[in-house]
Amino acid sequence: SEAMPGEFVQKKSDNPRRIVQDNEFEKICEQAEGDFRDVLICAYESALRVSEICNLTKSQVFLDIQHISGEIVDYIDLGIFDTKTGARRTVPVSSILKEVLQRRIDKIESDDWVFTTNSRKFSRNMVMFRMKSVCKNANVAYGDKILDKKGARIGIVFHCLRHTRTTKWVEMGFSD
Repeated sequence: SEAMPGEFVQKKSDNPRRIVQDNEFEKICEQAEGDFRDVLICAYESALRVSEICNLTKSQVFLDIQHISGEIVDYIDLGIFDTKTGARRTVPVSSILKEVLQRRIDKIESDDWVFTTNSRKFSRNMVMFRMKSVCKNANVAYGDKILDKKGARIGIVFHCLRHTRTTKWVEMGFSD
């Protein structure tokens, strides 16, 4: 059956990643340095996977594009080679993410990575290491192996940011 807007279809029977609470995200961002804070904001606002963020180039970011309706739209365009599933995806850009993207793409070339630190592209391992560190410094439980008495996850991992945004979009009435 087709998923109806506002309905979240869980494909696995194990415990899903938990939702990152707004206050937890704020605490994590406070502990993150500028470049990594931008990565966190991108994940939280766009539901992009870590690999999609690390490999994002300026040529995939479209800001202030006039739509046929006359509206100005902002989006990230991921092609079939850019996603885990091989499906093309257009990701809306929030006003918060737009500020980050505008600042980051202002002085780079079309094929340059959007998210770098010290002129180096972010890697998956770098993101995971920094996520663990900022969670520790923010006093936010890290990791997805720790469960409470009911079997729900206690800690968070980077992928929880994707899960959180997708859940928020579903709550707003969009299909997962």
